[in-house]
Amino acid sequence: MSTHFSGPIVSTGGFEGDLTGDVTGDVTGHVTVTTESIAATSTGVQISDDTDFATITSAGANNIVILPDPVVGKVVRGANVSATACEIRSSTPTAIAINNVTGTGKEAVLAAGASFEATCKSATAWILHNYGATGTMTNPVPD
Repeated sequence: MSTHFSGPIVSTGGFEGDLTGDVTGDVTGHVTVTTESIAATSTGVQISDDTDFATITSAGANNIVILPDPVVGKVVRGANVSATACEIRSSTPTAIAINNVTGTGKEAVLAAGASFEATCKSATAWILHNYGATGTMTNPVPD
């Protein structure tokens, strides 16, 4: 069954469900952001596929956080709230690039107190931006 409305639609309780079709005009409402707390480890801990924001802690500069499996258009953000840096890598570093770099053990540094934004641009590529404590943005090269 298809229901069509004309004129303004107002809900005091919010709308739930899937949206199909086109939406035009002003849209306001509630957006749910999925968060996750992760403790980086020496073998790596993967950010869940449905996570939008990851709060990361790390006890060692060589500890690793792994980006979710690639889904084109996926954006994941996070922050390293530790006093220690960590590494961030793709789920398959030999085949899935970060900032156009692939290879065995390729990881980018996420400084202590820094935040990041990773955008999946294809099934084999992520673009990673890091933001320092002062807001300075860098595009780290995995090494």
